[in-house]
Amino acid sequence: MPWYPLYQTRKSQKTLDLFVAHGQKTPPQKKQILTIGSGTVEYVLKHSGDQLELGSKHTADITTLYGGSGLNYAMRLLAAGDDAFPILAIGHDEAAQKMQDTLLSACKNRGGSPKVERFIHPADPAAFFDPQIKTSSTVVIAHGMQRTLFTQTLQHGLHFIQFLKKRVDDVLKTLEAYPDAVMIGHLHSDAEDANPYPGENTQFIIDTFKGKSSLFANFGNSQIDLGLDFWKTYLPHINLFQLNLEEAKRFFSNKKEKASLVQVVEHIRSLNLNAVITLDKFGAIGIHKDKKDSIILAWPLIDSTEIVDSTGAGDAFGAGLVSSLCRQGKLDFATFHEAIETARTWSALACKSLGGSSHCPDKTTIEAYQREISGGERRPVEIKDQNYAAEIISLIDIAFSE
Repeated sequence: MPWYPLYQTRKSQKTLDLFVAHGQKTPPQKKQILTIGSGTVEYVLKHSGDQLELGSKHTADITTLYGGSGLNYAMRLLAAGDDAFPILAIGHDEAAQKMQDTLLSACKNRGGSPKVERFIHPADPAAFFDPQIKTSSTVVIAHGMQRTLFTQTLQHGLHFIQFLKKRVDDVLKTLEAYPDAVMIGHLHSDAEDANPYPGENTQFIIDTFKGKSSLFANFGNSQIDLGLDFWKTYLPHINLFQLNLEEAKRFFSNKKEKASLVQVVEHIRSLNLNAVITLDKFGAIGIHKDKKDSIILAWPLIDSTEIVDSTGAGDAFGAGLVSSLCRQGKLDFATFHEAIETARTWSALACKSLGGSSHCPDKTTIEAYQREISGGERRPVEIKDQNYAAEIISLIDIAFSE
């Protein structure tokens, strides 16, 4: 499948014809990306003491922010100049209202299209929220390089599928076409203990957009816990799959023990997937289905002394991947390599500010930072030798577990 939709609206074709008729260059095309995932209130507790112990009293700087995969994706894409259409698992409450206001402000300040503005703030403002659920919250304890997260269980998420279907219908009517890409983040309502039909939300998204829009997925615990066998028939329809190392080890594990990183890579290759495994401070590994003998090893761009907060860095990485690939219009090995380099930049910049999306750089800032670090010794490298690649992966696995 190509990394772009197979369909074009008559309206967009008329616009293109009009530009050509007047001898003008083709107008720049904003990429239209649907982001579906969580929206949460984040209470970030930053502890600067020497040691963090359970059962003891600690002082901390406390900041209230807004995050979650669906919100983080949309905020980063809007800031970079893409048209992001967020569908969030949030209720109609004060916290969700502030998320809507934040998104609307980002759209207006960064030149988002009127279609995005109308989708975020529809004629019926209540249509942006799922009145059946309560917006969840997350407590992030930040201590040095470590981040410990406690996320509230989504309440009343059983009927989220009805809200999701309505909003998908809204975006298709708004665009009069399928979006360039669809990003699937963590959907708590897919959990087995929260839904008699576990996984139905993600399944619906894949069934609706497969072969029509490019699909990116970064599963959360609710989807991962359903297991590889549950998702085997759906994974081939996902154009690009992203997990962090611990998530990947659980997702590709057997019943007895977690998979090693080498086994994770073998699983990805056997399933013929394009995938990225993020490795926190060790960077990321890219596997492309057209070059099964190679891996792309992306070293981190910044060291621990430059990190303010790594919360949401994986979401920034995913948004950077999708934005880059949408502009390339295809997902071959060369564009995959370039997208990983772009994604590292987005992720590095995310680590320089507090929270998952409190400060999202615009396209000019991103490009300036890319120029600043270009030509250095940390460019992504392709490793072709299978034995050498296995050695590198094994060493990373050992280092990551220490």
